[in-house]
Amino acid sequence: LILVSRDPASRRNSPLSTMMPADSQTVPDAELGEKDRHGAAPVVVGVPMSNMPHHGVVMVTEQLPLEERIVLNYQLAVSCFACLDFMTTWFNLFSLIAGDVLGFFGLILLIGPICGMIGANRLSRNIVAVYLGFCLAKVAWEVFLAIFLGFHYFWWFLWFLLRAVVQVWITKIVATFWLALGKLDSGRRKQLASYSEPPAQMVYW
Repeated sequence: LILVSRDPASRRNSPLSTMMPADSQTVPDAELGEKDRHGAAPVVVGVPMSNMPHHGVVMVTEQLPLEERIVLNYQLAVSCFACLDFMTTWFNLFSLIAGDVLGFFGLILLIGPICGMIGANRLSRNIVAVYLGFCLAKVAWEVFLAIFLGFHYFWWFLWFLLRAVVQVWITKIVATFWLALGKLDSGRRKQLASYSEPPAQMVYW
């Protein structure tokens, strides 16, 4: 509600004038506008309306440092590749069903991808370190199978060699993620892990 009064006496006796600070009742002419022919400038008095509709919303987002953006990007990558690692490791179940005792040792490596998914979700450097150790062990395991079985069957050699290459790829991503986590303190890692919608981009190497 806006009230315009041109009478100085009415402005002094106005109930709203008693609610305004003393210094706010004396307003320079430059802020009031041009005076009228009687020499009295219109004074605008009133109360701000709190229920006025807003026509826009200003959002302030936090600009993360480069180290934290790298952590969030590799968090997404490790989560995805840990799932891929879990599925490729699960292939050892078929060897176990076929009666091959080597398949049992291969299934033990499933602990690694599970630790990877948990560690990436919590941004826990210790759990990610466990996954990194399992990745290195799986690379050695796949190379061993490629040499042991490939000595008799060439196609088995190609199959396990391909799996070893994929595992080296996953190991590199996990190692980069583990190193990036080491650049942040534990308190900041917990804050980043609690982000509902982290500004992450998928990385592939």
